[in-house]
Amino acid sequence: MSDVRSKVTRRPRSKLERILDALGAVLVVPPRPSVDLGVQLALSCLVAAHASATSARDLVRSWTGPQGHVDPERLVAVTPADLAGACAGDQAVAAAAAVQAVGRLIVDGGLDETWEPEDTRRALLGVPGVTPPLADYLLLAAGRLATVAPTPGAMRVAVRIGYPGSTYGAVARALDLELPRAGDVGSAWRAHQILDHHGRGSCASARPSCGGCPVRDACAYAGEGFDPSTRLV
Repeated sequence: MSDVRSKVTRRPRSKLERILDALGAVLVVPPRPSVDLGVQLALSCLVAAHASATSARDLVRSWTGPQGHVDPERLVAVTPADLAGACAGDQAVAAAAAVQAVGRLIVDGGLDETWEPEDTRRALLGVPGVTPPLADYLLLAAGRLATVAPTPGAMRVAVRIGYPGSTYGAVARALDLELPRAGDVGSAWRAHQILDHHGRGSCASARPSCGGCPVRDACAYAGEGFDPSTRLV
């Protein structure tokens, strides 16, 4: 945590860059999924309606063509009855509405790579059940937007080590401003994975394992006194 300048360029290193290097020293960051954005979005809609991962994959596979893209016309035609085996009752109705919205979005060109990422993000937020964190994650995973898209665990890590904000938007913006390479999807994906891994492991909500934490000295909590993560909403 003391190396405040890059050994190569001698440029000042952000706090986030030093945190990521300390936490990611022994972590193998998984590659981004090589899955079409429309496929990821359709899967997310089904999982949000409590379909199992297997059922969701099987359904989306049945709507996907040989090139790996979902057929928007098939999505628009989905009915709650089509999803009854994967989603129960009202969940099937909600999932069908979301999947239909995905189909219409694709037909309208909303997922086309010619669209600006922020325009696509706004379009994604128009799909029922898609939240800002999910929209950001989908765009990050698809390589369309260089944002950390912090998970709840990653947000907990961030505020404990001093980043401001109590909402997703505020914390996400604070992290994005300190990405080691602004606008670089690879850098953002690495940050997402490292912070999420630490938040799900050592930096748990209750009884975090602070003793061996490599960024303990930078933490405002360290398992004692007021926990800044309690302010998150």
